[in-house]
Amino acid sequence: MKIIEDKETFNALLVSNKDKALEMLKDDEGNYLEEVQIGNVNYKIFQHLPDSLLTELTDERLPEDSNPPFTNNYAGFVIGSIDFRKGTIKRTNFYWWYFIDRVNFESADFLNEVNFVYVNFFSDVNFSRANFSETSFGGAKFLSNGAYDKVDFSNAEFRKRVSFNNATLKPTVNFEYSKFLGDGYFENAIFERYVSFIYAKFKGEANFTSAEFMEASFNATKFDDIANFMYAEFSKELNFYNTIFKDRCYLEVEHFGHSVDFRGTEVRGAVFIDGAKLCKDDYPAELIVKEKGEKINNKETKKNILAVKQICNKMAKYEDEDHFYYWYKVFDREDRYKGQDGKLKERKKLLKYWLWENLFLDKLTRYFTDPVSVFCATARVFVFFGILYCLPICSIKGPNGKLLWENLRFSLQHWDNVWLFIEHVGKSFYFNAITFATVGYGDYQPVNFWAMFFSSIEGVFGVFLMATLVITLTRKFLR
Repeated sequence: MKIIEDKETFNALLVSNKDKALEMLKDDEGNYLEEVQIGNVNYKIFQHLPDSLLTELTDERLPEDSNPPFTNNYAGFVIGSIDFRKGTIKRTNFYWWYFIDRVNFESADFLNEVNFVYVNFFSDVNFSRANFSETSFGGAKFLSNGAYDKVDFSNAEFRKRVSFNNATLKPTVNFEYSKFLGDGYFENAIFERYVSFIYAKFKGEANFTSAEFMEASFNATKFDDIANFMYAEFSKELNFYNTIFKDRCYLEVEHFGHSVDFRGTEVRGAVFIDGAKLCKDDYPAELIVKEKGEKINNKETKKNILAVKQICNKMAKYEDEDHFYYWYKVFDREDRYKGQDGKLKERKKLLKYWLWENLFLDKLTRYFTDPVSVFCATARVFVFFGILYCLPICSIKGPNGKLLWENLRFSLQHWDNVWLFIEHVGKSFYFNAITFATVGYGDYQPVNFWAMFFSSIEGVFGVFLMATLVITLTRKFLR
């Protein structure tokens, strides 16, 4: 029996130069061998898979120790395509199998628990509308005769497009450590038990959109028990459009990819998510919805961000919720005031857009989500007016009948008495404080136009900023 020791090198050759790799499975006369050992696994080579290997019940189990190579348990190396649509499949074991060409199990009936552990699919795979005895996977139903229903694709590699569309998944489904090197489609899927994508890797698009409830007529993907995506990696689009998370779903993934769609999601249970991984430098880059030509669609983007904000609220992750609420308001502002060309819809709203929406709500308060920003703005206004009152332009009379700026000028002429200077500056800021807080004790009073004008303006700013700070703190800490 021919032995190919380096399995990884052989797999890489199958991807880069399939014909050359298949030549390694032939004898000197150019005929395929009956058996080959790849790594530590024995394989029977099939140019065309006999139907009997699918329709006969198997009872093999993955050996705990595959070194030396296990006997009486051959995996299959299938070179030709498989088209077994609407067929009946009893085989339970596909451990370590190779499928070199296209595999089509559409609408096939799987009558037992099925294991595709460590399987390599080198071409397109179609499980849509297949039936697995009381379970459904990618359009498939899985009904196991055993007490523990399970469909196992752990450590499997899908090197091209794979479709599990229209699925009703009633048994436990396992995709742990699996690799989706092409696009993976789970549209119209219903997951009714535990489904695990722990440490799975999606190099192409991962699509979980527009599924149907068995008991409802509207569209949504349903994760009914637990869906676990912990430590999974997504490199491109991840689509949860119109998804319903009925129970627990763990989306604490390693990487979200460059586009994640949560529009139309409904959270009935609990979705655990790391919001920081949806952002780059504070900006929610992974949630941006773009039109053709990379133009940002503000209307759809705000819907996507709002969905994540609601998920964070459901899980009491209020810091993340505030962060996404702020960005929701930013994109909502752009959607309301600007057209598709990025210009203001109405010129008469220019002042409102820049002063109210952009300067006050955004820069000053971050839409009432950041007390620190409001406090810093308050401090800047306070210091600004405090310095103004120290200048000769403002005449403010004290209890002794002298003006504050005259006292300061006197103290500047006598640097030997530093405390005198500090006292007079302190009195200027004292007047500043009682004006800002609108207390007005009457011991200091403005006596010229500019002092009256600035103190009036400061009083308005003081009331406004103090109220803003109270609102922001209340929103932040009283949930």
